[in-house]
Amino acid sequence: MSLFRKEEEMQSGMPAAARPNREVPRKAEDAGITQVAKGSKFHGEIIGTSDLVIAGEVEGKLIVEGTVSIQASGYVSGEIKARTIKIGGRVKGNIVGSETIEILSQGSVQGDIKSPRVVIADGAFFKGKVEMGGDS
Repeated sequence: MSLFRKEEEMQSGMPAAARPNREVPRKAEDAGITQVAKGSKFHGEIIGTSDLVIAGEVEGKLIVEGTVSIQASGYVSGEIKARTIKIGGRVKGNIVGSETIEILSQGSVQGDIKSPRVVIADGAFFKGKVEMGGDS
């Protein structure tokens, strides 16, 4: 036992290690966001209800009920289906958005896109067909 205790231990009467953590741990599934970090590579299919942020590389199919955001460092090779899709990085493959597809000024898409609403910013690269309508 130490002769010198922290002020917090003296006030609570318990050593810091014995006290329960006051912070509520946040589980990944509670956050509602799935991330593929910069420098990471993922091969396969991602299916889920949470939003998806891609800063690394993904090769495969993405089916997400929420929003897919591809950051400037992100790259996707494969089909993407989501409610909203924001592209600031590169995508090679067809994209279907049930609400909106947005290609940001630094974004690049090679593939067909289909969504009720499509936004292509000045400076963005796009090579493919656009189909706009209510049935995505």
